Amino acid sequence: MLKGKITEISDRGTTVRLKVDVGRELVVIIIKRSFLDMKLRIGSGVYVAFKASSVHVI
Repeated sequence: MLKGKITEISDRGTTVRLKVDVGRELVVIIIKRSFLDMKLRIGSGVYVAFKASSVHVI
């Protein structure tokens, strides 16, 4: 699990793209309902966890 802060939010309709600074920038895609439920904002502190099988390297 990585601790970071949201630096950018981009509404993509049914999903939301977040940039999270964890010492390096990560791009996170979540469904809009989860985004609204968690009341995330730029500057919000978050923890990022992921399954290795769900990672996309670009």
